[in-house]
Amino acid sequence: MKTIFSHIESTVSQFYMNHHIYQPIDMAIDDISAILDIQLTFNNGPSLIYTHATFISINIDPQLTQPKQRAAFFKGIAQTLCFTDLLTHHPFTPLIPNIYDHVNEFIQSLALPYHMLVSYDFADPLLPEQLSKDFDLPLLLCRKRMQVVQVIEFDKVDFPSFLEPT
Repeated sequence: MKTIFSHIESTVSQFYMNHHIYQPIDMAIDDISAILDIQLTFNNGPSLIYTHATFISINIDPQLTQPKQRAAFFKGIAQTLCFTDLLTHHPFTPLIPNIYDHVNEFIQSLALPYHMLVSYDFADPLLPEQLSKDFDLPLLLCRKRMQVVQVIEFDKVDFPSFLEPT
C-alpha cells in the first residue's frame, strides 16, 4: 500500500502545485472544479454526482456546513474519477494504478494534500483541530488523514493517536 499511496500523494500534490495551489486558502472548490472542467452546483437535496459522456457535475447541498460541503466536493471528485469511464480525461488516474482500491486515500489526499501538511507539527496533539480550521474540513476527516500520514510517513515513531477525541 505504501507505494500506491505515495504515488497518489505525489500525483495529487503535483496537480495542485502545477495550478499554483500551495496553501489551504488556495483550495477554493469553485476554482478546482473549473480546473477539472467539472460543473459545481449548490441545490437543496442530496449531494450527488452526475456524469454524461465527458460532462461531470457535482451538486452539493447548501444546507450542509461549509466543512461538510468541502468534504462532499472532494469525495465527489474522487468517486467520479475512480468509478466512471472519464479517467482518461483527467490528470490523476492514468498515473495511479489500482486507484479503485484506494478511494478513501484519494479523497483524503485531495482534501488535505501532503505538500501542504509538511509545514505542520505532526507531534502536536491538536493538529487535527488546526487542520480542520485551516482547510475548513470536518474534524473526523482530518483525524483520519493524520492517522494515515502518521502511518505512512512516521512509521514506528511515537506520535499521538489522532483518532482519539481530545
